Amino acid sequence: NSYQLELPPSLKARGIHNVFHSSLLRIYEPNDDRLFPGRTDEHVLITDDQATRDLGWEINRVLCHKGKGRQAAFQVEWKTGEAT
Repeated sequence: NSYQLELPPSLKARGIHNVFHSSLLRIYEPNDDRLFPGRTDEHVLITDDQATRDLGWEINRVLCHKGKGRQAAFQVEWKTGEAT
């Protein structure tokens, strides 16, 4: 059971896949100001700036992963060629 989502152009341009298994989705819950006062959707930053790329903080590909949810760990290859 998978769902196809309508993503904004900024996410499509970054190669974000738009099909997700139903187990990965949950019902939207608006921000709880008691837990996160003043947080808005505008606080989520998606950037494609040159400074980030110059520092090598851009992932080339995911090499492997283990675990899931908050316990997930990934080994990635950075654009610099290093793997961590």
